[in-house]
Amino acid sequence: MREWPPKMASLKPDAVTVYRWGVDIMVKPGIDGGYGYAVRKNQENLPLPAKCYSELGQGVFWHNPC
Repeated sequence: MREWPPKMASLKPDAVTVYRWGVDIMVKPGIDGGYGYAVRKNQENLPLPAKCYSELGQGVFWHNPC
């Protein structure tokens, strides 16, 4: 396994996946979407419903189960 860059490692990710829409950083997985971060230019086209996300700033969104 490769080491994460220090900023990403500080999030203690369970998994990091790159998609067409951006990057998903899963902190606590779950069948309902789990908890984690999505890095995207805007909230459009994110995989979970909009109500699952809150924008932290600069294209970084927090998601929780919904």
